[in-house]
Amino acid sequence: MNSEATIKGTSPKPIFVGGLMKSGTTLLRALLGQHPRIYASFETHWFDDAIRLGWREPESRRIGLLFSLLGLDRDEYEHLCQQMQAEPGREFIDVVMQYCCERAGRARWVEKTPDNIRHWRLIRKSWREPTLIHVTREYKDVYASWKVRRGDSLETFLAAAKTAYEDIGPTLGRDSQGYLEVDYQDLVCDTETVMRRILDRVGEDWYPGCAVLDVDHGTRERTKFKELMGRESWTLVSLSKPIFTNSIGQWRECLSKEEAARIETELAEYYRIFGEKWSETSDSHS
Repeated sequence: MNSEATIKGTSPKPIFVGGLMKSGTTLLRALLGQHPRIYASFETHWFDDAIRLGWREPESRRIGLLFSLLGLDRDEYEHLCQQMQAEPGREFIDVVMQYCCERAGRARWVEKTPDNIRHWRLIRKSWREPTLIHVTREYKDVYASWKVRRGDSLETFLAAAKTAYEDIGPTLGRDSQGYLEVDYQDLVCDTETVMRRILDRVGEDWYPGCAVLDVDHGTRERTKFKELMGRESWTLVSLSKPIFTNSIGQWRECLSKEEAARIETELAEYYRIFGEKWSETSDSHS
């Protein structure tokens, strides 16, 4: 951890959620955001240069989309830019999320972007006492979603998976200071237990609303995204209905034997860390 002199973020104990796409990060973000003290919204991709370095460009598509998703207007943008100018070196997303958090009457915020797991070093450099929650999921099930929903090739998926853990590799498979792993299967099969554990780790009291998905809120997010983007988000579709478990083991219907075998072979080092749990849970839902 860098010395406090290098820390620019002023938000109190921010929470970051990350993992491979289609691993359940959006579900976890939604559940955390139902806590009365925690603010959560759409993913921001805050580490992209278009956000980190391009925040002075209000006409850029990326800044415009970010503010539309978060419900911020031009006057608010100007106000946040003034804060950035007064506090140079601070991450722009820290200013934005803290403002949204206070506007919503919440005490702290959670930011969910899958690639947060690739930026753990930057997170620790930029904020005091951050928490990164890494959502894991059986790789064959992840690829099944990539294949069906995104149309990605197996090569694309494997390349993404093999490079995802460069920042967090030494911590995989175990919790450490500021780092917590949550598995998708546990999250959907025993939601309350998992959410109790998470809230305890981040220092928040238990809130029963964090164990049951607010489908009305999920439907509103889905509608807003579709209006802004002009397309459906299948991830947000899943937030518009109660938590379900029927995607566990979906790879058996979606993947060929050759695809499944290749995933297990090329990601063998990660299956050695997570595979036993996945095998047990998948068998119980087959």
